[in-house]
Amino acid sequence: MGLFRSFLATLVLALVALVAISPVSTNASVVQDRKFAKLQSMALENKGIVELDSALFDEFVSTPRNYSIVILFTAMGPQFQCTPCKQFEPEFKLVASGWSRLPEKSKLFYARLDFEVGQMVFQKLGMNTAPTVMLLSPAKSESNQSPPSRYDFATQGMHADGFTTWIKTQTGFHVPVRRPINYVVLGVKVSGGLGVLAFLFGAYLNADKISIRRYIWSAVSLLTIFVMISGHMWNHIRRPAYNIPGR
Repeated sequence: MGLFRSFLATLVLALVALVAISPVSTNASVVQDRKFAKLQSMALENKGIVELDSALFDEFVSTPRNYSIVILFTAMGPQFQCTPCKQFEPEFKLVASGWSRLPEKSKLFYARLDFEVGQMVFQKLGMNTAPTVMLLSPAKSESNQSPPSRYDFATQGMHADGFTTWIKTQTGFHVPVRRPINYVVLGVKVSGGLGVLAFLFGAYLNADKISIRRYIWSAVSLLTIFVMISGHMWNHIRRPAYNIPGR
């Protein structure tokens, strides 16, 4: 009889615990679904990019999260003179627009937070450089979430192709990059190609005269030397970091 009573008491306690936990789990699921629906709506309205401020950042970053979110931190104001921000933002938009074209939207969102509307977040994160890209993975609670991943501009570059490769490595999601045709650049390349062909054809017709002109060979030699000792060549070989945080 005592054993039976102990069994009943254990069963009652288990049922009470289950009833107490169930609303919490249901509430967490509702919160996740609400945030997911809000993110998807904001992304669809803005070609795949969710524009954040401090309040929205705290809302979407908070747990629980059943989605991944890539956040670009920028300082686009003219007073900051952030040239890298202006260089990378179009590439980020290009990748985000690829998400908006997917027939089945993945649980990966692209968001942007600028310093002018997110100063509190920059201060809270101790962030003093821009641009910075941070990736947050799904998490059920604050205690079990993994540290955010950061995009390394020095090794991955400032272009959409390297950025999407990094995202696929981190999350497994692939977003196709469809770069629009830049007819101005295309025209310049075609014109330049035709100019090079015309120059080579003229050089071919006058090869015997060019081969004995020492001034031409001196100019070519000096140009080669200047290119090889230039800062551009050093950067191309050593690939230094794009920016280094101050101490």
